[in-house]
Amino acid sequence: MAAATWTAPNPKTSKAVSASGTTDAPTLVTEGLDLYRTKGFFVTAEADGAQTLSGAGALTAYFWDDAFAAWSRVPAMDLATTTATVRRLSLHVSAPANRGRIAYAPTGVTVSGGGVTIYITAAALD
Repeated sequence: MAAATWTAPNPKTSKAVSASGTTDAPTLVTEGLDLYRTKGFFVTAEADGAQTLSGAGALTAYFWDDAFAAWSRVPAMDLATTTATVRRLSLHVSAPANRGRIAYAPTGVTVSGGGVTIYITAAALD
């Protein structure tokens, strides 16, 4: 597995680029989306270029808890990517808390060619 490269195109969007359909769990406090004052967010999986998501795998959820200063798995927030033959799949999720961070790592996501990019965008703010 490889690590995803996380960037923040703007303060309420995080972006992770994965060259394959499976990446490691987040490890840095700067990864994922800051949930401060966030009630909900959209998670979008996008296949590279003119490719499509091919109907397998999941986006596995991780939550950074400031109280423990560590990432934890949140299986109840995992998102299946079983919709076949679409380039982009978006889902709205309620924030588990308005603190900490949320990140998603693709696990076994199949793409017709290339990699996958994950966007996490705040959708409802306090």
